[in-house]
Amino acid sequence: MGSSPILCTKTTLKDILKGVQTYRNERLVHLLDKLGYIENFGTDIPRTIEAYFGTGREPSFYDSENFFIVYLPNLNYNNNSNDQINDQISDIGLEILKIIQNNPGIKVQGIFDALIGSHSNITLDIIRNVIKREIKRYVVLKGSKKTGGYHIMK
Repeated sequence: MGSSPILCTKTTLKDILKGVQTYRNERLVHLLDKLGYIENFGTDIPRTIEAYFGTGREPSFYDSENFFIVYLPNLNYNNNSNDQINDQISDIGLEILKIIQNNPGIKVQGIFDALIGSHSNITLDIIRNVIKREIKRYVVLKGSKKTGGYHIMK
C-alpha cells in the first residue's frame, strides 16, 4: 500500500483561510473527488470569500473540532425598501456600470482590464457576480455569452 501525506486534522480556521489544505475525512474527500463531485484543491473557502468581494457583505465561519458551519448572506435580499440605486449597488458595481456606459458592447475581460489598475484584487468571477447579482436590472448582454458584450438597458 502506498504512503500518503499526513495531514493535520487539528488545523484551525485561521490556517485554512491562509491556504493550508486539510481534510476532516480524507477517505470521503478522495471518494468525492474520484466521483467528480468536488475539486480536491482546498480552494473553496477562499473562493467563497472572494465571491462576496465588493458586495458589502461577507460570509462568516464557525469551526469546532468536528465540523464547520458557514453562514452565507443572501445577496438577492434587499432589506432596504428605498429603491435608490446607491443603496442596492456597491461601489464596484457603480464603476462597472460606468465602464459599460462608456464602452457599449464591452466584454467581462475588458471590464477586468479597466478595473485592474485601481483594484488589484479584482477577478473575472467578481465582475460576473456583480453583474449577475447587483446590476442585472441595468445591463443587457447582447450576443452570445462567448462573443457578446454588455450594454446599458434603455
